[in-house]
This record gives sequence, structure tokens and C-alpha cells, in this order.
Amino acid sequence: STNNIQLIQFFKQQCEIENQKNIIESRIKNWSFILDHKGNILPPSNIYFPTPDDENWNDPNSEISFLHADIQKFLLKNPETRNWLEKIGVTEKTDLSYLRKTIIANASVYSTLENTLGTISTIFSLYSKNEIGKDELEKLFELKLLTSKGGLLPARLCYFSDTYNPRLKLQAELPDDIFISESYLSDNAEKDEWRRFFKLMGVKDG
Repeated sequence: STNNIQLIQFFKQQCEIENQKNIIESRIKNWSFILDHKGNILPPSNIYFPTPDDENWNDPNSEISFLHADIQKFLLKNPETRNWLEKIGVTEKTDLSYLRKTIIANASVYSTLENTLGTISTIFSLYSKNEIGKDELEKLFELKLLTSKGGLLPARLCYFSDTYNPRLKLQAELPDDIFISESYLSDNAEKDEWRRFFKLMGVKDG
């Protein structure tokens, strides 16, 4: 990890040289050169700083890649290097940064049967708090949603099941597995809000 810190410092210095042609920030964003907590070397866009209140970030089995502990210690004394890493794409893991960096970037392959309810509930919560809107949701056309028969289908190919009170209730008419599961709705869910939300993701109303 000492070598990795030296490498990060070296790249930072190179980026700060006035007429440097080879190592520039726009290019380096895509290079894999940062050590994560699991020992992998990754590009800035795939690595996060843990939030200050996250005590379990260092779990080797976590799906998410956090900055190696030694690098985090180094950054506490070298805030200007932290600022530089943020500039090239390492961000603190919040719901919003995770949505932008990980879910939107991998929309077509991100959903699994295990994570879809939690993922959609997090995104809906960001939408309800107006932290995201049409722009972000339109980038999720390919995100797969749970269907009423227990499959996964990209949002743009889904239709509302009758529970969502769509304009046309088609569920009884069509045997196809194309209707969104009602599992996303809680007991007291605002169905109109959910319908607006899913519509922005490309779900069809009729």
C-alpha cells in the first residue's frame, strides 16, 4: 500500500504540471491504479470513501470497493490529495453517489432477485426527497424490475400490474410476464407517486 500511495502522489504531481501531455485528469479517471480494501487495483470511478459513520466498511465480502485503510490514513494528513482524488471521481458512499456511480453506470446488469426491492426502495426514497428527478430516472430504462411472476425485466419493457391502477388494466387479458410486481408497494403506498416514478423509468401505462 506504500507503493500505491507513492503512485497516487506521483500521478497527482504529474497532473499538476502545466504542459503535461500524457498524464491528465480526464484520461486518468479511467485508469486502474488505486488500491481498494480488498486488495484490488481499480479506477477512481469504482472506489468510494466510506462515510464517517460507517463502522463496517472494511468487510472483505462487501459488494462495494472502499479505499484501502492505509490510503485513508494517509489522506487524513494530506487533505489536498483527498481533494484531488475526489476531483478524479472517488466519492463518499451516499445513496446518491452510489446511484450515479454504480447503479446508473451498470443499469442493465445491476438488478438481481435479491437486491431489487432494496435498490428500488432506495431510489424511490431519493426521488421522494427530490434529490433525483427525470434526468436520473431516464437513465434507468434498462434497470431490471421484478415482475408479478417473479422474473426480472428491463423497466422499458414492463407494464403496470392492476394494483398500480394503470390507465388500462391489462393484467387479466395478457398471460405474458411483463407486469411489475406489487412487492414494491408498502401497505400505505401512494400508488400515484409510484406510478409517476416508474413511468419516468420507462414503465408503460397502457
